[in-house]
Amino acid sequence: MLAVDVETAGLHGSAIQLGVSMRDHRGSELHSRDELWRLPPGELIEKRAQAVHGIDAAMLEETGVDALPALRELCALVCAAVETGRCMVVAHNAAFDATRLNDPAERHGGIGRAVV
Repeated sequence: MLAVDVETAGLHGSAIQLGVSMRDHRGSELHSRDELWRLPPGELIEKRAQAVHGIDAAMLEETGVDALPALRELCALVCAAVETGRCMVVAHNAAFDATRLNDPAERHGGIGRAVV
């Protein structure tokens, strides 16, 4: 199972956190990633979004990383899961998460748009 979760700067804002966990059929964790992403210049976190997830601009400035490495890895994991047909991809509100992940993918040259 590949579980994906995304937190955003708002309903129409950028993805600011990605959590990924891949587990085998026994539930043992094979891979995980949980990181904060820097906001694009000039974008702010909406107050309502911050109230939901607790992530603020200072956290992103201090520990936020570029989204590109995580996007590449996520696209590879999703592609592998889909190609083998042996790994279920799980996400709460997947359509929203996919939309929010497509934005940085487009900023980085369209990587993974057809997958995410």
